[in-house]
Amino acid sequence: MTNLIGNNMKTMKDMDFEEVERKLIEDIRRVAGDKGVTVGLSGGIDSSLAVVLAVKALGHEMVKAVVLVNSKFSKEVGIDVARKFSLEKGILIQEFD
Repeated sequence: MTNLIGNNMKTMKDMDFEEVERKLIEDIRRVAGDKGVTVGLSGGIDSSLAVVLAVKALGHEMVKAVVLVNSKFSKEVGIDVARKFSLEKGILIQEFD
């Protein structure tokens, strides 16, 4: 994976987040190729960001989200958020119990 912050550690205020996003999208395209990706989606921020970046890199038709319905987080909060998020992004979601 690309070194996003270079050889010297940078503080948050010094980071160019558009450049970070561009490099992450490049990496996703390089790794996924033309095969697409499957992303575990909990409805939380981390997995939602992973899905957004994957969709930006590959297009919604090449991204599939997997939700574990019986996880503690998905039962309490995430499952409804994950379903709505996937629907809004136009990506296929598969749920497993």
